[in-house]
Amino acid sequence: MTYNSLFGFLALITYITTLIPSNLVKVFPDTKKWQINRFLLKYRRFLGLTAFSLSTNHALISIAKYNINPLSLETYRNYYTGTLAFIIFSILAFTSNNWSIRKLKRKWKVLHRFTYVAMFLLFWHILTLMEYSWTFLTPIALYLMNIISFIFLIRVVIESVELRAKKRNIEDKKPKILAEKSNQAKYDL
Repeated sequence: MTYNSLFGFLALITYITTLIPSNLVKVFPDTKKWQINRFLLKYRRFLGLTAFSLSTNHALISIAKYNINPLSLETYRNYYTGTLAFIIFSILAFTSNNWSIRKLKRKWKVLHRFTYVAMFLLFWHILTLMEYSWTFLTPIALYLMNIISFIFLIRVVIESVELRAKKRNIEDKKPKILAEKSNQAKYDL
């Protein structure tokens, strides 16, 4: 095993720990009470920045080891999944501070949802770049990515069902509100 693989694996594990709390609580609400979940939520920013630091080391070692030219378009064609994930992580890392949260307001949350795009890019990155050089860590990484991806997909389904129910509930209340307003208008005359 190389340092490159080790840093990549550690970055992945640390990154997954940032995804676990919110996804787990949404899919399994009882996990909100778990001490480990509260701990991970409390230190999520630190863990995210640690994952970014480890992934930066992974990228730098890869550039040095494989003699990758960052200015070549060929590099981005071959390593687009890792490059795109790294760009997303860079943006997330640089906006993981209180000042950015205050300045971006609601846009901050939308921006940080790109972490799920990075999650799928990482899965593809592991599959394509480790295709012919698996270490004993590769199956573990793929297994963990499958688990968190599956939990995330369940979360998306739950949230879409809740959103539909909320919209339906609003639609049901509209006629009542309109009827009340028209009745009120009759009395105002």
